[in-house]
Amino acid sequence: MKYFTQIIFSQTRKTTDPLGGFFLFKKEIIQAVDFEPRGFKILVEILMRAKYESVRDVPYKFLKRENDVSKASLRQGIEFLKHLWFLFCTLPHAGRFIKFCFVGLTGVIINIGTLYALVEFYGFGQFTAWLIAILLSILSNFVLNSSITYSDRITDGHIERIKQLLKYCLLSMVVIVFNFVIYRAALMFGLYYLFAAMFGILLATLLNYIISSSLVWSLAANKREVLSQENFFSIDNELQ
Repeated sequence: MKYFTQIIFSQTRKTTDPLGGFFLFKKEIIQAVDFEPRGFKILVEILMRAKYESVRDVPYKFLKRENDVSKASLRQGIEFLKHLWFLFCTLPHAGRFIKFCFVGLTGVIINIGTLYALVEFYGFGQFTAWLIAILLSILSNFVLNSSITYSDRITDGHIERIKQLLKYCLLSMVVIVFNFVIYRAALMFGLYYLFAAMFGILLATLLNYIISSSLVWSLAANKREVLSQENFFSIDNELQ
C-alpha cells in the first residue's frame, strides 16, 4: 500500500514511510489548512494538504510487536483507499500527471472521433478534417487541464487566459512535431510501427507535461506560499 500511495502522489515520496504514525511537524504548516482525514493514516493527509517545503527522515528502530495487535484490517484498507480516492478527486496537485494523461486520452478520443465523423459523414477532405480535429482536441485538452489538472494554477483575467491558451496551442504543435520525429526515428531503427507510435506518444506526453507545468500553468500562477525551508520531520521506522 505504501508503494501504491507513493506512485500516485509525488508528495508522499518525500519520506520513506508516508503511512507511519510517528512524526513531528511545525504547527505553522497546518495553520489555515482544512483537513479531511479518513481512517488513521493522518500523515498522508498532512503531506498532501499542509504548506511545507521539505521533509526529513529520522531513522529509529523498534522491537517486534508482542502484546498488542495491529489495527490493519480489510475494512481499514478499504477506508484508506477511499481516502486516497478522495484526495485524488479534491486536490488538483494529487496525481497531477495521471490527470494530465487522462485528459490527453480524452483528447485522443475527441480527435479520432471528430476526424472520422467529418470524413465519413460530412464529406470533409482528410487534411481539413485532420486540422479541425487537432484544433478541437487541443482546445478540449486546454479546457479540461485548466479545470481539472491545473485548477490550482488559474490565472486572473481574460487576457491572461487567452495568452495561456495561445501558449498551449503553440506547445501542442511543437509536441506533435516531436511525436512525429520520434515515430519516424523509431521506424528507421526497425521498431514495429505500433510500438513506434506508442513510444512517440509516451515521450511526447512526458515532454508535454513538463513544458505545460513549467510554461503554460507555471508555479508563478500558483497562489500557494511555502512557509519555511525545513519544517517537516517524518520518523522513518526500521523493524528490528
